[in-house]
Amino acid sequence: MLNTARLKSHTSLRPSDRAWLALAAGVVGYELAAPRNELLSEAVDRYLEAHPWITRVTVTAVALHLLNVIPGQLDPIHQIFNLARWTRTRLGV
Repeated sequence: MLNTARLKSHTSLRPSDRAWLALAAGVVGYELAAPRNELLSEAVDRYLEAHPWITRVTVTAVALHLLNVIPGQLDPIHQIFNLARWTRTRLGV
């Protein structure tokens, strides 16, 4: 017997899936249309020259966050967005 709930979960995109697709499309679109020497990775190269530790910490924090390596209570990105959600809830926004 066909499980339609399971089938539906594979065929419909959740909002976060759509956001990732939009983000990927935006990055690809920008990279294809970018002026010479203005690729996103070239911008990171400039950031590394100007602020090497801030750039490395930021890139590492984002990667660790996305990979769920850091427990939520220690993950600064998780904590920032929890605080933002809590603040919005308290303000009724």
